[in-house]
Amino acid sequence: MSRNILLDLESSLACRASKPKILSLKENIAQINVGRINGVQQGDQLTLWHIASFTDDLGIVRTQRRKSGITLTVARVYESSAEAVVQPQTLTGSIQIGDIVTKGLN
Repeated sequence: MSRNILLDLESSLACRASKPKILSLKENIAQINVGRINGVQQGDQLTLWHIASFTDDLGIVRTQRRKSGITLTVARVYESSAEAVVQPQTLTGSIQIGDIVTKGLN
């Protein structure tokens, strides 16, 4: 019975949509919240998108995504997270916790 529960849980979690984003930043290494179970591999090239929110004239909060000129190269992959090197390093200061990363989208 416990094996069935484990398999059901694993299946349920595998189907969850992930929102790959920056969790932390130290020097030019960014920690992201997706990893091996999400298909991330060492050497993957990721694009960074800045997230900004604003309130429109009707009082509705809107979220806007803007592609940055920053690329992240995955250096280490863990089960559910990864570390990526920021390129160019001079733009590291413009990254914010919560910014989104994508793979293969230009």
